[in-house]
Amino acid sequence: MVNETQKSTLKDLFKKLLSEAISQQITQECFKFFPLQNVLVHKAKVLKKPKFDLTKLMELYAEEKSELPSAPTE
Repeated sequence: MVNETQKSTLKDLFKKLLSEAISQQITQECFKFFPLQNVLVHKAKVLKKPKFDLTKLMELYAEEKSELPSAPTE
C-alpha cells in the first residue's frame, strides 16, 4: 500500500480510494492469510504535509471548472 501511495499523485490516490480499487487489492493480498469480505477504506489520513504548489492547485481548479457542463443560456 505504501508503494501505491508513493507512486501516485494525491488526485489519483483519491480516485483509487473512491473506486474501491485499493479495497479489492487488500482483499486479494490478505486472502492468503485469512479470507476477508467487505473490505472498505473508512478513513484516510495525511501523515506528511505535501509540498504546496499554487500553480498546480490552480490547474486542478481550472480542470474541474472545464469538466463541469455549462448551463444553457436563454
